[in-house]
Amino acid sequence: MLPQVFIAASELLKKKIPCAGHFLAPKRLWLKRVSTPNCDLVVCFPPGTDDQFLLWLLPKLKQSTGLTIHVRYHASTQSSAFYVTASNQVLLHAAEEYHLSKALKPSKGGGLKEFFVQEQDFYEGSESAEHFFTTEERQWLVLRVLESVRAKKEELRVIPSVTLLEGQPIVPKFLTSGVISQVFPIHEPPALERLQQTWVQDIFAKQPLDEITEYFGVKIGMYFAWLGHYTTALSIPAVVGFIFWTIQDVGYVVFSIFNVVWVTTYLQAWKRYSAELAFRWGTLDQRDDLLAEPRPLFR
Repeated sequence: MLPQVFIAASELLKKKIPCAGHFLAPKRLWLKRVSTPNCDLVVCFPPGTDDQFLLWLLPKLKQSTGLTIHVRYHASTQSSAFYVTASNQVLLHAAEEYHLSKALKPSKGGGLKEFFVQEQDFYEGSESAEHFFTTEERQWLVLRVLESVRAKKEELRVIPSVTLLEGQPIVPKFLTSGVISQVFPIHEPPALERLQQTWVQDIFAKQPLDEITEYFGVKIGMYFAWLGHYTTALSIPAVVGFIFWTIQDVGYVVFSIFNVVWVTTYLQAWKRYSAELAFRWGTLDQRDDLLAEPRPLFR
């Protein structure tokens, strides 16, 4: 009798507070949950998504990309989701297609070089297929492969509320139109725990920028690199400003001139440092224009 009371109470609370449904899943669901191994991305659909649409989309994504997709139904939110991953062979071909840079072995000259499947043995870590790609690289490649699926002529009106164009990537279109609610990567708990110990908890230690970039990607790594660089550089005008503050009127004028010089110097220093990081992380000469989606009507 008591479990039924708790279930009824949770259902009532979820009706009053819709967002509480994420946190009030019945205990039996947690006990019977099934983990999805080797998952890189999750594609979530809004509650009430038509099953026929999911049955159409699932084989299309599998056949077009070779991705491995598991379907899960989340009873707490009454929505479905695709748990997406890729085999090593799919990742290797995607890395070549999207010009992913990998580190060469010292015996092959070292440094970074665009990946080619035929030269796989030239790259560091190629002996282990499981660890050859980092978590961020795997997720980026899977997302690129997922976004490469395009609409065919006979599929333009698969959903009446969404108008597709022939050759248009369907996943970004469904995402912007609300047919897909969100696409997000899966965290890796051991890596997060290491970052928490070496970065979050150790506040006086130097930021592990390489580890941050390896896990979160270059954009996030570059942001925290700039944040640390800028915070450190601000200590100079802070000290100088305090000294000039004691001089009063003349100090204000001199401090204004100093700020102009400091800003110019800081910008040049950051340009050099950011270029160094971009070279280290393989994005200094990245060909972004090749990754841009062509217009759907382009011929």
